[in-house]
Amino acid sequence: MKNKKNKSQKETSDKEKIDKEKEEIKDKSDAEKNQNTKKDGDEVAVTMEAALPFVDPAVAIYKKKKKIARAVTISVVSAFVLIYIAGFFVSSMFFYDNTIINGIDVSGKKLEDAEKILKKEMNQYTLQIDFSNGTQTVKVGDGGLSLSLSETIQDIKQRQKPYLWFVHFGKKYVYDIKYKAYYDETKLNDLIMSYDQMQPQNMQKSTDATVDISSGTAVIVPDETGTELDTERVYEVVREALDNGLGSVNIAEAGCYIEAEVKEDSEEILNAYKEAEAFLSIDAVYNFKGYKVSIPKEELAKMVYIDGKGELKISKDKVNAYAVKFAEQYTTSNTERKFRTHDGQTIGIYGQYYGWVIDAEKEAEELYELICKKKSFIKEPACERTGYAMCDMNDIGDTYIEIDLTNQHLYYYVGGKLVLDNDIVSGWLNNPNNYKTPGGLFAMDNKAYKVILRGENYATPVTYWMGFNGGIGIHDATWRSEFGGSIYVNNGSHGCINLPISFAAQVYEIADPGMPVLCYWLDEVPHY
Repeated sequence: MKNKKNKSQKETSDKEKIDKEKEEIKDKSDAEKNQNTKKDGDEVAVTMEAALPFVDPAVAIYKKKKKIARAVTISVVSAFVLIYIAGFFVSSMFFYDNTIINGIDVSGKKLEDAEKILKKEMNQYTLQIDFSNGTQTVKVGDGGLSLSLSETIQDIKQRQKPYLWFVHFGKKYVYDIKYKAYYDETKLNDLIMSYDQMQPQNMQKSTDATVDISSGTAVIVPDETGTELDTERVYEVVREALDNGLGSVNIAEAGCYIEAEVKEDSEEILNAYKEAEAFLSIDAVYNFKGYKVSIPKEELAKMVYIDGKGELKISKDKVNAYAVKFAEQYTTSNTERKFRTHDGQTIGIYGQYYGWVIDAEKEAEELYELICKKKSFIKEPACERTGYAMCDMNDIGDTYIEIDLTNQHLYYYVGGKLVLDNDIVSGWLNNPNNYKTPGGLFAMDNKAYKVILRGENYATPVTYWMGFNGGIGIHDATWRSEFGGSIYVNNGSHGCINLPISFAAQVYEIADPGMPVLCYWLDEVPHY
């Protein structure tokens, strides 16, 4: 087995050696063949070279490159020309992006399509006419109105310069093209005249500026433009608005309303204002025995007026009216007054004869004379009868005699302070002759020393007499030893107020004729 294996290996090795030798012989043969071929080629090249003229290789290369560049340039230029022509053609037929005409976006639209859109919008045109008291509109067809664009679509497009289409990318184009209006002027005027605002009966005249002093302060009231129209001006303004293709027109701003003749900044108004201010600065004062009452500024203002020339005039009728009003307010006789009693009660007490009586006619004359001077003044009111005092609450003042008949007591106040008080005896209540002392507000008529009081069946001497209600008065009663309580019921006076002589003397000493004397029964007066 070993010999067979060795024999086989030897046979394989010999075969490989033979194959290798065959391959080497083939390679040598191929090499010789190639050498002979090259030699033959070189001989041919030398023969051709000898036959052609000489060419510089660098020149050949240059020419070749130039030829190629020419071809490329022609190709590029041709391409750009084709692109430009195409762009010009397209841009001439279509609007650029971001193109707005009269607020309408026509970007990328064909010219004819854009024209249709604009005409449709144009036919929806309306002119809004704004009056101060309402609004009217004019639309296409009204008054024979028709419209056209002031520029053609082609003109608008030419403004975009289609031949420069390549520089317009990314830009925005906004065009406001006005309308040309065509209308029948007569029909248009008739339409305008039919508006409510144009009817004379609906127009309100403008008011002139004035100076108002009714509040007691001078104030310039500005002139105010009304609704009265200059109709010819309205026609003109509407036509101008249509001719310019406006969307609205304001009649007031266009100056169509007839303005006031007197303006707030006019000389006559400014002078009237100064004069009114000066007049209202005066002090007009009434003096009621030390109590002063000023005429309110607003009342002063009612007595004057400003005439057409801007001058301040006094109205006699208005002065008379104020005098009557003043007399009614400050005539206190025959009225009820509110009075605060010694114990803090507020009662109503009536005075038939006590108080002030203003003479309205005489007061009007005196007041008119003073007002015409346009200067401050203090005057006493013209009176038929004067009261003893005047104050904020009434005409009683703070010095008076208060007689509480219910409680049979007298109080004497001076300057608002109690200075004297004492029990009294008043009229005999149960006497069939009705001697009951009446209540009310009276003025002390007189006072007398040592007099005799006489009646139907008596004559009684007294030392101190102070009369206040006809035959009724305050006096001493020496025949009495007691005062106050209920003595008056069955043993009272004939109506007078009886006092102890010592107290009567004190009252008499300070009593002032004309001063108020208040008598009241608490169950007979209103309480507040």
